[in-house]
Amino acid sequence: MIRCTSLQHHKHPIVIKTLSVVKKRGLCIFTLLLFPLCLVAQPRTEENRSLQEGTREATILIERGEYLLAIEHLNRLIDSAAPGDNFSSPLFLLTEANAEVDRNYPALDAARRFLLLYPNDPRAGEVMYRRGITAWRENNRAEARNSFAEIIRLKGDREDEAYYWLARMAAEEDSLNLAEKLADRSLEDNPHEFTDDALYLSAWIKEGRGEYQEAGELYRQLVENYPESDLALDAQLRLGVNQARGGYHESALTLFSSLTPRTDRQREELLFYEAESNAALGRHEKAINLYTEFLRTFPQSERVRSVRYGLGWSELQSHRYTNAIATFQTLTKGNDSLAAAALYQIGAIQVTRGDTAAAMASLHELVWRLPYESFSDNAYNVLGRIHYRRRNYDSARRYLMITARQFPESDVRIEAFHLLGESYAALRQFDNAQYSFSRVVKLGDSTDPLVSHALYREGVMLYYVGRFNSAIDRLRTYVSHYPDGEDIDEATFWLAEALYQDGTIDEAEKFYSEVVGNWPKSRYRAEAMYGVAWTEFRQKKFRESITSFQKFIDTYPDDDNVVEAIIRMADAYRFLREYDKAIATYESVGGKAGSGTRAEEARVRLAEAFVEMRDYPRAVETYRDLVKRYPKSNRVDDYAYAIGATWYRGGNDSLTIIELERFLREYPESEYRPNAYFTLGDAWYNLGEYETALGWYRMVLDQYPNSPIVVDAIEGLRYALESMERGPEAVEIISTFVEQNPSRLAADSITFKKGVIWFDNGEYAKADSIFRKLIADYPESPLVADAWYQVGKGMEYSGDVSEAIATYEKVVSTYSSSNAALLSLIAMAELRMFEEDYEKARGDFLLFTQRFGESEYINQARYGAGKASLVLGDTLTAIEQFRLIIDSLASEDGTDLFVDRSRISLSEIYWMQDSTDLALEVLASVTSRRRDYAAAEALLLRGKILRSVNDLSGALADLRRLTEEFTDYPEYTEPGLLELGSLYEELTNTAEAITTYQLLIDTTEDETLRKEAEARIAQLKRRR
Repeated sequence: MIRCTSLQHHKHPIVIKTLSVVKKRGLCIFTLLLFPLCLVAQPRTEENRSLQEGTREATILIERGEYLLAIEHLNRLIDSAAPGDNFSSPLFLLTEANAEVDRNYPALDAARRFLLLYPNDPRAGEVMYRRGITAWRENNRAEARNSFAEIIRLKGDREDEAYYWLARMAAEEDSLNLAEKLADRSLEDNPHEFTDDALYLSAWIKEGRGEYQEAGELYRQLVENYPESDLALDAQLRLGVNQARGGYHESALTLFSSLTPRTDRQREELLFYEAESNAALGRHEKAINLYTEFLRTFPQSERVRSVRYGLGWSELQSHRYTNAIATFQTLTKGNDSLAAAALYQIGAIQVTRGDTAAAMASLHELVWRLPYESFSDNAYNVLGRIHYRRRNYDSARRYLMITARQFPESDVRIEAFHLLGESYAALRQFDNAQYSFSRVVKLGDSTDPLVSHALYREGVMLYYVGRFNSAIDRLRTYVSHYPDGEDIDEATFWLAEALYQDGTIDEAEKFYSEVVGNWPKSRYRAEAMYGVAWTEFRQKKFRESITSFQKFIDTYPDDDNVVEAIIRMADAYRFLREYDKAIATYESVGGKAGSGTRAEEARVRLAEAFVEMRDYPRAVETYRDLVKRYPKSNRVDDYAYAIGATWYRGGNDSLTIIELERFLREYPESEYRPNAYFTLGDAWYNLGEYETALGWYRMVLDQYPNSPIVVDAIEGLRYALESMERGPEAVEIISTFVEQNPSRLAADSITFKKGVIWFDNGEYAKADSIFRKLIADYPESPLVADAWYQVGKGMEYSGDVSEAIATYEKVVSTYSSSNAALLSLIAMAELRMFEEDYEKARGDFLLFTQRFGESEYINQARYGAGKASLVLGDTLTAIEQFRLIIDSLASEDGTDLFVDRSRISLSEIYWMQDSTDLALEVLASVTSRRRDYAAAEALLLRGKILRSVNDLSGALADLRRLTEEFTDYPEYTEPGLLELGSLYEELTNTAEAITTYQLLIDTTEDETLRKEAEARIAQLKRRR
């Protein structure tokens, strides 16, 4: 439960002692001492003596406290004064006497007259000060402020007091920042008559701002330096309150015990904070007594509701639940934060008592009446927890989301986000769960168990949504930062799973093994053991995987993965070419699986295994056996269809046709019938019976227009028609299908397909108009980018290269992340290479490597960037790109043409750099494996390099192999014949040279090569 402490800053009124305008400091004597100065200025006359004597008499009356008589006497003196008389002293005394009897306006008037008539009088500063105070009393703030400001400007004797009065006025106007600044300034110099007031004022402001330590220092100064001040007791009280607010409750209580309050206000505050401090120290019995006394003594206090809440809290902590509920109930009718807190505490008590229904009623009342008060967040959170425990996850989600999203400062926000994540996970909304857990990690402290658990759970959620790299990052962080965490075994397992899905198989094996070895009681140990075997299998460590699968089977014989493990063991034997063991293991599956559906499934897996082994006859027999053994199975039609489909996979189209036609006769209601029609179409297509194939494809469209196979059937009939040179008919068939089934296929998709048909038949103009219609009619279609790409391709094939490039540029800039942008960028780069715009071509190729680094075209782009760089003289960049291709994962695939083309280009560079041995070594890896034009190019280059280093026999061998074995690639064999003839000349074998040149003349269509060969023959004949 959460304590809603009342130790908050209660706005107490600023306590300022009652003041006379001026503390008496012998001012009348001060007046008398000034008389000689006044007398020097004028001749001594009888009238002057009368004015002086009257002033002395008034001074004596003021000293006696007979202010009204003094005022009357002074006014008579002034009224009877002759023109030119100096009555500054009577005016000065009037500013004091009037103020003492609260005749503030006459006092202010006297001060104004004095300053008007005698601005240079030495007493003008004191009168200015008095004018400020009386103007303040008259609520003339502007005149008061101007008076005090003038004193400060002139740096008079009352400067520090003036700062205090300005501070006091600022505080009264709630300009507390200015008030604090002015009060602190008044304390900078020597003590003055209002130093205690300034100390109290500055401390009061700091206390209200929560700067308890600074406020305490000032209160302490007041108590120590001005123990007789009227404010000393209030300062001591505030010291105790500040200590309580700062958490120093023992010190506060000690100080409180030494105080004897004189006013009800002081007694009320003292009693309140005594109760609060006792409650904070866990002395709830004492607190209950003090709270009760407060309510009895001060029933009308503004603090009554806070006291009732404190009383309820202490009763709750004392396990007086009934009393606590009754006390809290007295607060619930309000509309403030205490009402919300009371309702929450009632609900919390009811949860503790196990009265969930009553708790929900209380909490619902809170969030209905006071949805955004303090403790509303706690109420929403508890309601969410209650619904979560009841497995009402959707309701839990709703309440927890309010807590987490609408109360950013809530102390239960992290807890709410965590349980919100678990609720989403239970609802299988893994993306929302991941976000919720990520908020816990971001907002919380890494040492909080909720944060570490959320980090683990976020990793699992990322795994579920397929974001394996991010899952690896979170789970790896958990495993490294919390090696002794509560979820370490599960986090390690899921890290292995994510690594496996991400293709990092060797590291996945490592973490699976850790789970198996380190946590024998983990609930994921069986899956981890299975994972070890699988990762070994994936790494082609077949012998080790057999051992691991067998260990898994022996350890967990009833696990659901046992059948799969047996099959994978059989696969491992097959890859080791131990076929007898493989077959025996496959056939043991049925025995392991037992009877019923498991045995049936085992037979299915055995058939699939035979298919994987490409033992199609045995696969077919296994499917036949399934049909016989399980004639009432709801999958029997699946097995019957699989017989024909298996023959199709095995390339036996005739048997495919026989079995699938039988299937269609025997299973008229099967869901696989459209698939059978389509496969029959493909089988007849493979046999060259295009018309028959077309008929089967049409049957899919006519009889099963809603089947997912329709799209494939349309493609099939398109190819069948193209094979019969009737390609455009496909457009009409598609149009008819759409008319009959208007909602079956998306209109934009059909339009696009029509455009592709015309495009594939070389009708680029018609295709262009259809693609542009799609763009205009369906601007939001995801196919728009592909349509623009096809428009560009049509322009390219029509020879309009510049427009093609412009169109490709549009696709790349407008649809930057689409597949069409990928294709457009690589096509644009290749066109620019063709146009010999090598700088832009290189830029396009390099942009492709940045945007589409995982694309299957990445090596093509790197190769293009390398070739363009080579032409531009940037050999280092060229080498870098070629090496990236050669060192890429794709280089493991010997069929990757760009890997070997990069080797050829790299060899040319090495040759130019006189690294001929390295060049020849790189080329050898091409010529030894390939039998295509790349090998022909490599042989031609090897012949040239070997000739350049005078290895004539090696050159002869490579050039003869080129010209004899690679005649299908004249672009390399014809230059090779010229090179070979030149080599024969170098070997002085004129006859073979002439024969070679003549062969070139007879076969080439290149006029330049023919003329060169003829010239060489003529030259050789002349030499004879």
